[in-house]
Amino acid sequence: MTLDLATLRLRPVDDHSRDWLRATLLISGTEHFVDLVAVGTDRQGVQRATTKDLDSMIHLHHLACGADGPFATVSFDGSPYVLFVTPSGT
Repeated sequence: MTLDLATLRLRPVDDHSRDWLRATLLISGTEHFVDLVAVGTDRQGVQRATTKDLDSMIHLHHLACGADGPFATVSFDGSPYVLFVTPSGT
C-alpha cells in the first residue's frame, strides 16, 4: 500500500505551525493519527525535531520502537519529516 501524503488533510497541531502536522486515517475501522514532525540534524549529526519541545516526542517514539538509529524521513512540501501512525483511542 502506498500512502500519498498530499491526499491527507494535514493540519498544524496547537501552535506548532508546520513543525507538527496531523491528519486522521481510518485503518480497518479504527481511527489513527498520522503525525509528521519536522526534523533536521544538529552539529553532531543527531536527528532532532526543528522545535526543541517536539524532541521528546521523537525520543519517546524511538524508545517505543526500539530503533537503533535515526528514523527514515518522508518529504512533505519540500521539508523532511518523521512520520508516526498511532491509534487515536476513540
